[in-house]
Amino acid sequence: DSVYVIGETFTSINANPKDWLDEKFVEVKKIESITLRAPGDDAFKPWSLTRGNETADFTIEDLGPTEELTSSASSPLKNLFSYARFEDVLTEADAEALRDTDEDRQAVIKTFDGFTYTIDMAPKKQEEPKEGEEPASASGGDNYLLTIKVTGECPEKRTPGEDEKEEDAKKLDEEFAEELKTQKETLAEQKKLEGRVFEVTKWTVNSLIKKRDELVQEKEEE
Repeated sequence: DSVYVIGETFTSINANPKDWLDEKFVEVKKIESITLRAPGDDAFKPWSLTRGNETADFTIEDLGPTEELTSSASSPLKNLFSYARFEDVLTEADAEALRDTDEDRQAVIKTFDGFTYTIDMAPKKQEEPKEGEEPASASGGDNYLLTIKVTGECPEKRTPGEDEKEEDAKKLDEEFAEELKTQKETLAEQKKLEGRVFEVTKWTVNSLIKKRDELVQEKEEE
């Protein structure tokens, strides 16, 4: 039956559940290959990028004799989803009503660590303005709805090298065991993202949803 006077402002208290979420999101490291296709759009030309090691540049499959890969478009894909975050989490029922299925895209990303990420994404439909409101700007409804599936193959044993010394083998086995532990923990953490629909900004997926003709260009004549 009392009223208390306090100095705490409770600035961190918010009634919006979206602000309670752990924003840790998908982390894709050491990308080996990326394939993008449009399951429901026959006019979309699928493309695949691959590279031989973690520091190499990507190459694109089925490159024509007069075509070359545009480095300004392919280089950002090396660091895909770096510092990515999501805006919200939706139920599948809500996402189904909001998903623009005409623009569905599916990316399959493989890493040198043996992980495979299957990412399905589609733009969110523009919301109809309420009576008396101005229509939203073209950039205001550019968010995407995204789902993630992750699989991984972690080798349980290290393949010894030729003429490997015993003291070297012990050190390498310890390093392998530590790396294997890290990979399993990473896979378990990433698999927690499965079964949810995430809303992300277009900026998060912009480098991934490009058409093939945005990745290649005609070679300049010498």
